[in-house]
Amino acid sequence: MKNTSLADSYLSLVDALSAVHQLSELDLEGIPETVLLQQSLFALVKHQDLENCALFLVRDERLVCAAATQKTGPLQSSPKMLGKDDLAGVSFPLGEGIIGAAFTTGTIQHCSDCISDERFKMLRDAGLFPDAGSLIAIPVKSGESVLGVLNVVHLIPGYFEYWHEHFLMLYGNCMGRFLHNHRLLHNLEEMITQRTVELEHALTESEDLRQRYQRLSTTDDLTGLHNRRYFFVEGEAMLARALRDKTAISLLLVDIDYFKRINDTWGHAIGDRVLRLIADALRIQARAGDMIARLGGEEFVLL
Repeated sequence: MKNTSLADSYLSLVDALSAVHQLSELDLEGIPETVLLQQSLFALVKHQDLENCALFLVRDERLVCAAATQKTGPLQSSPKMLGKDDLAGVSFPLGEGIIGAAFTTGTIQHCSDCISDERFKMLRDAGLFPDAGSLIAIPVKSGESVLGVLNVVHLIPGYFEYWHEHFLMLYGNCMGRFLHNHRLLHNLEEMITQRTVELEHALTESEDLRQRYQRLSTTDDLTGLHNRRYFFVEGEAMLARALRDKTAISLLLVDIDYFKRINDTWGHAIGDRVLRLIADALRIQARAGDMIARLGGEEFVLL
């Protein structure tokens, strides 16, 4: 009997170490917090003779059930993870029941008989662990900060031994550190993503401004034709090509007679409209490859 007990203890220790090892192998990158919590609970129940477990995290001054497992019958080899809809609304005040005691004191809480222990009633009323015989509530810590409470139950009253408490306390601390690191990592990723979006937005605005100023530097704002600066740069290039290819090139200067009378008689707004109408008429007559520009005032040029 003594040898059997020693062998059982050894196997339990191996299972405990396997659970911690599987927890340490979890990848923190690229997975949401909910998946991390579910994988953590699955690693625990996979390697331990436990019925169910649930993790409560602090949110809005309450302990909210963030992940939980549930066995549907004695023939089920391993518990299933409860879905988001199953956990909706399962939360308690920070100091209520056995979970609240584990959170506020930062120490492990042991319920050896869930049927008679009033501290367990809140969990039973919430529909969690209806067949529980015994329960351990372990504070999930990161340093001195309590992030939540891990609850582990078994059907048999008084099932948990002293070594269970030590192992589960270790597991809760590991979960707390992993959860803390996951949040730091994903907060950093969100910050990088936000800064990247802001940088891309700034670069887009900068490019828009560059194109706008480039247009303003080469385009007459009133008529939409090329301006004097553009004409002398591009006109010189057109002339050079004509000389190189020995092709004809024509230059037409257009000056509006008595334009000052238009401004003096009907005002500058009408004068601007006349300039735009003349620009449109020249634009209609131009061919592909021709260049039209406004040299200034009422003077236009076609090349």
